[in-house]
Amino acid sequence: MPATRRFRRTIPLLTASTFVLLSHPARAEEQRFVHPQDTTTYIEPASKSELRVVIDQHLGGTKDVTVADLVIPPGVDVPDHLHQSTEIFYILSGELEQTSEGKVQKLTAGMACLVPANTTTHHKVTSKEPVHALVIWAPGGEEQRVVGGWQKK
Repeated sequence: MPATRRFRRTIPLLTASTFVLLSHPARAEEQRFVHPQDTTTYIEPASKSELRVVIDQHLGGTKDVTVADLVIPPGVDVPDHLHQSTEIFYILSGELEQTSEGKVQKLTAGMACLVPANTTTHHKVTSKEPVHALVIWAPGGEEQRVVGGWQKK
């Protein structure tokens, strides 16, 4: 077979293979950037607390971690509860009384708190304004257990 014919048959195969290889990482890269309109916000009916999921297995494409934006109104007292994932609270504004393993700590803007998985925790908003916090759960998936009875906004 002449070299020209072999070359012509190879080019379409290389082009198709190259397209498949290049298009897959591009889709994965696109998942890493989450736009506000792609997020889902849940509202807890009784307290009116809002949880906006920013990164999870669907947004960002990872089961390793969930990142959420949480707003808890003034006076809300979240009773003792457990999470199956490690929970990290980073307070953006407001004041929160955090009880974990019987230890009470007041959290204010700029403070963070790590609650190990399967540890009893309790949150109480002590400020006159809502608490706005960044919440991280590792591994991810905890948000689905949290928002079980919540409504989508």
